Amino acid sequence: MQSHLDVKRETARDLVFAARRFGQHRGLHDRMLNGTATFDRTVVAVRLADTGVSAGVVDDSYGCDLDGVRRMIAHRKRVTACEERAVFADRFFTIQPNLDGSRYRMWGEAPGIIGATIEGAIFERADRLHRTVGGLPSTGSQRRLDAFAAMAMDSLDGATSAGSNSPQVTVFVDARRDNPAETAAGVEYGPRVGPDALEQMLCTGRVRIVGLDDHGVPVVTSPAARAIPPAIRHVVAHRDGVCLIDGCTSRYRLDPDSPSMRRRLIHSSPTRGSPQRTNPP
Repeated sequence: MQSHLDVKRETARDLVFAARRFGQHRGLHDRMLNGTATFDRTVVAVRLADTGVSAGVVDDSYGCDLDGVRRMIAHRKRVTACEERAVFADRFFTIQPNLDGSRYRMWGEAPGIIGATIEGAIFERADRLHRTVGGLPSTGSQRRLDAFAAMAMDSLDGATSAGSNSPQVTVFVDARRDNPAETAAGVEYGPRVGPDALEQMLCTGRVRIVGLDDHGVPVVTSPAARAIPPAIRHVVAHRDGVCLIDGCTSRYRLDPDSPSMRRRLIHSSPTRGSPQRTNPP
C-alpha cells in the first residue's frame, strides 16, 4: 500500500486498518461518508470503539481533538501476547554516518519497557550534565545526546578497565598543519575530527599520531602513549574534587586537562568545547 500509493507508512497503515475494520462500525463509517467526520477522525474513533468502550464514550470523543482521543485509546489498550512478541521482534536501532563520517544520524524503535528504560536512563544522566558546553548554553535534546554518548563511553571504559591495555586510537593528521583553528585529521576506520575532538582524544586513552604529506604518505609517527598517567588522574581528582572551570561545580565525568603540562580537573562533556584555560591554584 505504501509503495503503490507513494504515501507515508503511517498513512498506509491507517488505510489498511480502515479496509479491515470500517465495515464492522457502520455508524462511524457513515459519519465519514456524509462529511460530518474526516478520515483521520474515523480511524481514531474506530480504534477507540475496538477497546470495548460504550457507544456513548465514542460519541463524546468527537468533542476531543485527535491527540486527546489517542490518549484515551492508549489508556485502554489491551496487548495480546502475539502483539507483544511482534513488537519485540520488530525492535531495531540504526546508525547512519554521512560519507565522510563527520555526522551521524540515529533512530530506532523499541518495545515500551525497553524504550522507557532507555528514556529514564538518558534523562537522568542528562540532568547531571553541565548546562553550558564550550561557553554556550546547551538545549535539552543536546544534553540527552551528550548523556547517551557519556553512557557509551562509560561502557567502553568498563570493558577495557578489566584488561591490561587501555583504549588506543590512531589519528591521521596533515603533517603540514599550520592553522590551529582547524584540522585535517581522521580516526582510523572512523570519522573526520576537528580541533576540539582531537584535543580531547589527546588527553584520554592511548593515541598514536600519524602525520601524512600531501599524497597521503606517512612522514612521521608517534608511539602510542597515554597523555596523562592514571596515578596523576587520581592525585588531581583527590586534590581538586570538583570541576575547576569557572561556574561549574560538576563532579561527574571529571578528567584532568594538560595543556603545557598543567593539570586541573575539567567536566568532560562528550561534546565539550575547549574551556577557557587558567592556571591552576
